[in-house]
Amino acid sequence: MKRLIGMSMVSVLLFGIHYSSLFATDMFIKSDNEVSLLDVKPIEHQSDSSRTIQHPGQLEVEQNLGTDESFEWRADREVVAGQVLTINFLVEANERASGTLRYNADHLELQDVELSRNGEVERKNNRVSIEIKDEGISKGSATFQVKEDVIGTTDISMEELMIDHKSHENEVLEVNVVPALHLEIEGRSVGHDTEVFVTDDNGNGVEGATLHVETDVPRVQTKEVTSLYHELDEQQESHWFPVGPHTHYHAYEETTTSDGDFIEISGDDQAKTYLKKMDAEPVDWSEIPLTDKKGYAVTDILTALEGEVRVQAVAPDGRKSEVWEGEIVKALGDDQPENVTLDWYNEQPNSQTVHFEAHPKAETGFIEIVEQRDPEKFYSAALKRYEASTELVYEEHGEKRLFTSVVTELDPGVTYTYRVNVDGNWSEESSFMATNRFFETKGERMNAAKKPNSFLSYHLKER
Repeated sequence: MKRLIGMSMVSVLLFGIHYSSLFATDMFIKSDNEVSLLDVKPIEHQSDSSRTIQHPGQLEVEQNLGTDESFEWRADREVVAGQVLTINFLVEANERASGTLRYNADHLELQDVELSRNGEVERKNNRVSIEIKDEGISKGSATFQVKEDVIGTTDISMEELMIDHKSHENEVLEVNVVPALHLEIEGRSVGHDTEVFVTDDNGNGVEGATLHVETDVPRVQTKEVTSLYHELDEQQESHWFPVGPHTHYHAYEETTTSDGDFIEISGDDQAKTYLKKMDAEPVDWSEIPLTDKKGYAVTDILTALEGEVRVQAVAPDGRKSEVWEGEIVKALGDDQPENVTLDWYNEQPNSQTVHFEAHPKAETGFIEIVEQRDPEKFYSAALKRYEASTELVYEEHGEKRLFTSVVTELDPGVTYTYRVNVDGNWSEESSFMATNRFFETKGERMNAAKKPNSFLSYHLKER
């Protein structure tokens, strides 16, 4: 389709890329290709003959034309998936100019092309041919709808650029498309609930989002009460023990005997364990609850088994998050507080930071402190209690819950007795002398946190 637009000069200057939410538009280009939920297709970059303009903020304008003619464009560094991308451009010529605007139709849908002076625009597949026959400076714009499921870099190029019968090298704009949604997952140990938070690019919770999940090893669950088997052969199957319904297992391989079809679920060549195929079904990830008005959901399905998982949030309108990749690990620690550690990296004067750890399912913690010389000890009216903040700390071998309390209003030189509590369980009593000592570097804190089986060092490493 061609359209003639009134103008007397040629031009194409990209003053900037503008994007905003699009609610209803007419699409000029259709594409049958879909981007996988969890695998964004790679972008094909231009050949070595193309000149790529990269940008740490806005694209810098580069010129490769003579003094009597020019082509310029620039763009913002990022656009949010699902929003509108507008490219403005400028060309200056003495007689005529032409070029082909090429884009990735898997990522962008062309909405409109406008020119400020007389010219012809032809749209075809993933390119737009532009020809201007007047002299002078012409401005123009191309507007695209960024598809909801695009994440990564997309290229827009000006190819076959001719200005006053002179050929010029290709120009390529690289635009970074960021996810429309942000996905945060907390809780990644077996048997521990996983909390899910889905927000939009403004930080607002997204209601009704679903989670799309992939695992390296397929997972199955039992349909009802059944039994596991081992040492399968053609004559005999040995019962091992009964299991309840909706119990999750890895499905490593299938095997067939005279007694039927079985799924090998142990992954252990020395002691293989089997489940009857007729008693199993694929794990239904759609059972993970939808997010509420605050973009929050909680589930125990993700952490039923150890192993690598990939998760992506999808809003009801098709917007998608980045793919979250992580490993479900063992839950470490127990109900008793452990690894009580003093930390002298304090922002408040005359204070003392105390860290302690417990099982991921632990909920509340606090510290009680009293002067050592107080004869009534923890029954004293002078006793002070400080609540602890809490967070889950992960490393490749497992996950624990870390508690942190900051004791304030201490008198330097005075010795204090303290104990910590996690969900009603007390640690042993200990003591320290208050001081204005403090750690100046992260290295000092890391050295102080090196206790056997302590996760504090992993926490400090991320700070």
